[in-house]
Amino acid sequence: MTESTALFRNNGVPTAFIRFGQVLMIAALLAASGGHWVALQSVAWGTMLVDYGRTSRFCEAVSKTFDGNHPCALCKSIEKSRAAEKKTGAQVVPDKLDLFWQQDARIAPPLLSFRDHLPFRCAVECRAHLPLLQPPRALLG
Repeated sequence: MTESTALFRNNGVPTAFIRFGQVLMIAALLAASGGHWVALQSVAWGTMLVDYGRTSRFCEAVSKTFDGNHPCALCKSIEKSRAAEKKTGAQVVPDKLDLFWQQDARIAPPLLSFRDHLPFRCAVECRAHLPLLQPPRALLG
């Protein structure tokens, strides 16, 4: 493989653009799934572990870091921000999901043709020939 083919794989697209797209996709997935909170919390725990380790033994520093009774300022702000995000991001889930459009009989009488029920105007062609495979008669009647 020559140097020019190594730089341009995938139909002439530079490899750097492909790699950048992959990294951008991973970052978007992490942000959408809440990975930024995990990263911030990991930084907070690491900072707490170092701070508590300066004044006490390692076992005590680990227990103070992860017991939840000694949160740092960053932990408090992360918790507050996550709670605010959940509060604003909460959506009302409908009890019943209507997948089909239900017409009101007063607006559109049931004697209208199929073409009149469409929300847009289009030409609906009538079929001039029968389908090649007929439906089974045993199930219909």
